[in-house]
Amino acid sequence: MEDKILEIANKYMRKIKETSTGEIIYRCPICGDSSIEHHGHFYVNKEKLSYICFKCDTRGKSLA
Repeated sequence: MEDKILEIANKYMRKIKETSTGEIIYRCPICGDSSIEHHGHFYVNKEKLSYICFKCDTRGKSLA
């Protein structure tokens, strides 16, 4: 079963790409990332069930 972090991210955020390390990059819903449409700073780590935006430093992890 997919974790809530990934479920919410996939439903409400624009996915940019998946990295070779298994992290998924999205556009940040807090800061909006950048003016470049295909660029994102919001990384979701599927193994650790955590997220971080490397631009605005929003971060957290699954409570489940």
